[in-house]
Amino acid sequence: MSRLRHLIGVPPIHPLPFAAAKLAIVASWAFGFFGLAAGWPFGLREIAGAVLLAAGIALVLVATVDLGAALRMGLPAEKTELETGGLYRFSRNPIYVGVDLSVIGSAIIAPSVWNLIAAVTAIVIHHFIILSEERFLGTRFGAAWEHYRTAVPRYLGPGTRIKS
Repeated sequence: MSRLRHLIGVPPIHPLPFAAAKLAIVASWAFGFFGLAAGWPFGLREIAGAVLLAAGIALVLVATVDLGAALRMGLPAEKTELETGGLYRFSRNPIYVGVDLSVIGSAIIAPSVWNLIAAVTAIVIHHFIILSEERFLGTRFGAAWEHYRTAVPRYLGPGTRIKS
C-alpha cells in the first residue's frame, strides 16, 4: 500500500477535472475493448482503431517505465529528477501522447457519442494538466527544464532532441 501512496501526487489542476480526465481514459478504453469484443469479424475501421489503441497503451507503458521513480499521478511533493532519457528524448509527454492515441483508437473502434465525449474529455483536460505540470517543472528545475523544453517538443514533432 505504501508503494501505491508513493505514486499519488498533488493534482496539478482542480481535483474534479483531474479525476474526470482519468475516468474518461478508463471509460474510453472500456468502450474500445468492449467494441472489439463485440465486433468480430473486424473491418478495416476496427483494425485501424485497434492498432492505435494498442500502440497508445504500449507507449503509455514504455513511457511509464522510462519515467521510473519520478512517476506520480499528479505533482510530486518530494524531490525528483527531471527525466530526459528514453521516450522523453522525443516527447516531453509520451504518456499523454499514448493516452491520446489510445482514446482516438477507441473512438474509431466504437464510435458513439459517449465514447467521443470520453475521448475529447481525456484529451482536452490532459492538455491543461500538461500546461500546469510544465509550469511546475519550470519552477522546480529552472534552467535544466528550460533547456529540455526548448529541445524537445511537447507532444511530437521536430526538436533538437536531448542526447542521453
